[in-house]
Amino acid sequence: MGALKQGRWISDLAKLLLLGWLMGCSMAWAQTKSPVGVWKYYEDEQVRGVFETWIDKSGRLNAKVVRWFFRAGETPRRTCVGCLGSRAGKKITGLHFLWGLKGKGLNWSGGEMLDPMSGFIFNCRAKLNEQGNLLTIHYYWGLSALGKTIEWYRVK
Repeated sequence: MGALKQGRWISDLAKLLLLGWLMGCSMAWAQTKSPVGVWKYYEDEQVRGVFETWIDKSGRLNAKVVRWFFRAGETPRRTCVGCLGSRAGKKITGLHFLWGLKGKGLNWSGGEMLDPMSGFIFNCRAKLNEQGNLLTIHYYWGLSALGKTIEWYRVK
């Protein structure tokens, strides 16, 4: 009878370990399906910006500039020259430039994005790819069809 109890105990332990492993795998999978993280934006095969995204208390996606890279010959702007209101004259590094995106699965919509070089605010939406390593941002003013689509690549 003692051997039977010991065998059942080992079986129960194996089930618990398997359950823990499966939960860990599902948590890792869920993390890669989130737009939260650090992203790089490329233009003409050169890194132009590094951005950090997060979800605020109301469940909306936001982003700030971690670092902006200027092209050779481009006049570096350290502040948001065309920005209005509370963003006027703010440093580009650390600038909260994307806000209000409501998520539904891999798709996020209903947000706004500030162009820190011009001060214009655009409507925007975002889509995370299945692998969780590419965030496609579509921003527009007025008609979505007249907007522009850019891609951010996950750093971490």
